[in-house]
Amino acid sequence: MKYLPVLLFFFFVPFLKAQNIKLSKEIKVSGDLGWDYLSVDEEAQRLFVSHGNVVNVIDLKTEKVIATISDTKGVHGIAIANDLNKAFISDGADNAVTVINLTTFELIEKVSIPGVKPDAILYDKFSDKVFVFNAKSNDATVLDVLTNKVIKTIPLEGKPEFSATNGKGLVYVNIEDKSN
Repeated sequence: MKYLPVLLFFFFVPFLKAQNIKLSKEIKVSGDLGWDYLSVDEEAQRLFVSHGNVVNVIDLKTEKVIATISDTKGVHGIAIANDLNKAFISDGADNAVTVINLTTFELIEKVSIPGVKPDAILYDKFSDKVFVFNAKSNDATVLDVLTNKVIKTIPLEGKPEFSATNGKGLVYVNIEDKSN
């Protein structure tokens, strides 16, 4: 079994100078296979770490793993929706999204999606939608957060990788293979 040191950085970035970055803490997380996204549940002070086919949940106050969410084959991203008490996890090898309860970490539903190899995932509270960015089909699947149902698929002009929202209805996505 391998360990991934999860490194937490606190830094001051006046002009993005690397010399101002300092390691503040290291938390060891056991596991193997590929490692991908980290997501922080700021409200509950928990860190979600995706790797292989599982997501480890770490209590940031105790720095201990408090849950392991399994059956997330080819896991990539985790989108936290505190207001709904849900997390949405992209399962790249299953072409699915795992929806879990943020309190119990139990499965609510596994949603099959039409997109191929879901990767980045984003909860946009403004629109009450989850956007799942699919690396192989070059599109985004949109889920209704209340019903966990697929609403639509949005074609993209390349391979999506990472996304962000401005919280006012705009969603941005990095198109990796086009550098857009």
